[in-house]
Amino acid sequence: MSTEMILTPIAAGGFSRVHHYVDGHGNRFCCKVTPKKHHKVFLNELDILKSFPPNIRFPKVYDHFESKESSYMVMSLFRGTKVNDLEKYTDNTLRSILRGIARCLILCHENEVIHLDVKPQNLMMSDMSETALTKMIDFGNSVRGTRVELKSRVGTLEYMSPEHLTFPYRVTPKSDVWAMGVIMFLMGSGQMPFSSGDNRITEVIDNITLSEPNYQWIDSPELRELVKWMLMKNPEDRPNAVDILNHPYLKGDIWDRYQGELYPDERIENFKKPENTFVYFGQGLAL
Repeated sequence: MSTEMILTPIAAGGFSRVHHYVDGHGNRFCCKVTPKKHHKVFLNELDILKSFPPNIRFPKVYDHFESKESSYMVMSLFRGTKVNDLEKYTDNTLRSILRGIARCLILCHENEVIHLDVKPQNLMMSDMSETALTKMIDFGNSVRGTRVELKSRVGTLEYMSPEHLTFPYRVTPKSDVWAMGVIMFLMGSGQMPFSSGDNRITEVIDNITLSEPNYQWIDSPELRELVKWMLMKNPEDRPNAVDILNHPYLKGDIWDRYQGELYPDERIENFKKPENTFVYFGQGLAL
């Protein structure tokens, strides 16, 4: 007997669509659906996510399966707000977000994973409080290693580091640090550091590799100093993620209730895809 697995859309990205799914036990998950033409990206993300130790910073994979047209990854459902959707936030909330990003990068780099697409669209907050949990998603472009030569550029141009843009495209964990520096500049000033008037690709690349942004747009002197350190052209001159977390701007009195790396209330152990499942795509769902 076949069973309907009804998926309702939540969001869409460059390679995949993300859907909401409720199993027979009433447990809620997200299901990432990737067309077969992007199967390598799917397998790469699956491999990397399953390699991490249990943690609260990245999606937890429960199952994966395939149809003729698509590949499916069933993951923990995290209801929150993407950082790029935030309109207003206090300075303490900003510090909380940045501490969360730094902890995500520490976890990546300790496990020799370079994310390569760190940007506000791939970061989620649990809420708007000063102790909110920040999560990192979308590991489809990520690579393993501490020094990797890419065959081509991958990721989002505005957040790519100079070494990421310049042949032989040799990236390190410091490339993720650069991307975080771009996010910090944007959140601290409201402006992108290396954008051009008409956003021509060649001009953006020249700005990233050759020009310096206007750091005076950042009001906080401590944040300005940290961002300037993270956006050094030479990756060897940049801090690592631990240095960032220990910087005076981020070392405050706010208690980080998510310092531990255990799953909170996501302890669903009995998920099993029904046999002979028919996947049905329903209408949009507002979570």
